[in-house]
Amino acid sequence: MGRKKKPWYAFLNKKFFYRNIGLYANHTLIGGVIVTAIAATLAFLAVESREKKEFFYMANEISNELIDCLDDHAMMLRAGIAYMTLSDTVTQTDWEIYIENAKIYQYMTDVQGMGFSLIIPDTTLQQHVDAIRSESFPNYSVFPSYPREVYTSIVFVEPFTGRNQRAFGYDMFTDPVRRKAMEHARDNDIACLSGRIRLELDTGGEELYGSLMFVPFYKPYASAATVEQRRKTIRGWLYSPYRLKTLMDEIYKNINKGEKFQILLYDELVGDSTIMYDSQGIGSEAFSGWHFRGINLPIYFHDNKWLLHYAQLRRFPYMAFFFLIAGCIISILLYLLMKGFSAIESRSQQIRMKNKQLKTLNATKDKFFSIIAHDLKSPFNAVLGFSDMLVAHVDNMEKKDITRMAHLINKSANLAVGLLTNLMEWSQSQTGRTKFAPEDLEVGPLVDEVVFLFVDVANEKGVEIVKDLPEQLTVFADREMLKTIMRNLISNAIKFTPRGGRVTISAEMQEKGLLMSVADTGVGISEQNLKKIFRIDENFTTAGTEKEEGTGLGLILCREFVEKHKGRIWVESITGPSAKTGSVFSFRIPYKPAR
Repeated sequence: MGRKKKPWYAFLNKKFFYRNIGLYANHTLIGGVIVTAIAATLAFLAVESREKKEFFYMANEISNELIDCLDDHAMMLRAGIAYMTLSDTVTQTDWEIYIENAKIYQYMTDVQGMGFSLIIPDTTLQQHVDAIRSESFPNYSVFPSYPREVYTSIVFVEPFTGRNQRAFGYDMFTDPVRRKAMEHARDNDIACLSGRIRLELDTGGEELYGSLMFVPFYKPYASAATVEQRRKTIRGWLYSPYRLKTLMDEIYKNINKGEKFQILLYDELVGDSTIMYDSQGIGSEAFSGWHFRGINLPIYFHDNKWLLHYAQLRRFPYMAFFFLIAGCIISILLYLLMKGFSAIESRSQQIRMKNKQLKTLNATKDKFFSIIAHDLKSPFNAVLGFSDMLVAHVDNMEKKDITRMAHLINKSANLAVGLLTNLMEWSQSQTGRTKFAPEDLEVGPLVDEVVFLFVDVANEKGVEIVKDLPEQLTVFADREMLKTIMRNLISNAIKFTPRGGRVTISAEMQEKGLLMSVADTGVGISEQNLKKIFRIDENFTTAGTEKEEGTGLGLILCREFVEKHKGRIWVESITGPSAKTGSVFSFRIPYKPAR
């Protein structure tokens, strides 16, 4: 019979839980920290995902708004082309009235201006200058003034104030950046944006950049289906200048909802030489690093490409931080609480152990006094009583009566000697004076030596003793302790076996050590009493089949001596009307016990 293995759900048992609560405290702390880390990570990822979606939405919204503004400006310039197509001669005053009635600056507040640049052959330059000067602009001239085959001049521009007034007469064809956009617009009949242009006229020294949108104006009603036709029929360009800071700030202000946000606008490629706008100010440090998120979105307008770079400061993950701190605090509190319960349980266990020791000591004391007061007194009283009768009546008694008296006295004396022997060995064991001296022993001769003591008793009762022992069987054990174990087990087996019964002594060497058994064909032991026979705190003793008396001390002594060898003793028994009743006392002693 082996010990039952605890099931996996044993921790649900209250006693088992409190007994192991110290171990569970460590598991709770580790598990709590792991769960907290997972919860905090999931909370961080959830918030990051939501904020990332909001960030991408805002970036796309700004990009779309910029594209819409460019499309609106292109339509505005196309409307100007349609107006100029209706008349052969449009004066500065006509242009001013058109712009005012169109209410462009009321509905398109981000428009910096709207003008017309006229193409002037070098042969008609002076005639052109004289005509403009005659219209109340005596200081008009086309600049720069170096000689060239073709001139262009800004002849209409509204509002005609400030920077626009200073641009009156400027030849944009002399600037490579502007010229490239004007030629591309002319050849493809599309609205075209110029590259980055540094603004110097009215920035007050601040580094600002702008761009211009050009829409070609061809000779009315002339065919402009091919590039060659367009180059022949081109008369000029309607244009609209953009101060990109003003344009982007207006869009940024309308869409941004107070976020820490940076927008960078580049002409085609990212670089210091192509940057056109920075919401934090050109030259400021760009948002970069793990605590920022960013995205690049291209802006396509006809054949032009701009690149918008968005960067946003990640918010501090308050929710994840809350989960982390709260989870750690709860885990630590649970750990400390369970450790406190563990300390209380440890103290309670010590108290229970002390109580158990006290109970055992009290039971030992009661057992000792019981043996002295009753069990040991009874055989001596019998010896004294029968010996007194012999002394008083020996002369008047027949021989058979004297013999019967002598047998009774001998029986009582042997019982007293057995009790004293067990009592002496038990007391030495309890006080720690029993010497434990294991050695290699042959089992067969030792069993023969013990059986010899009971041959007469067994023959008188008609009980057969059978030995089933392998030859040359050895065990590493204390000789006197092993003899005491066998003596008590054989004595009990004979006592509880009726006449004509049998006691079988067997032994075998197993993997775990020596297994020895003493089996009888006696009356057996009830299941209730099986739990008591090895316990000193249970005053359990029964008379034999022929009223043989006992103290119950022998089996307790057997258990202590077996455990001294790091072994184990147990009993199996069958009771009732069955023909196969009896008990089997078995014990196992390791062959080489742990030292």
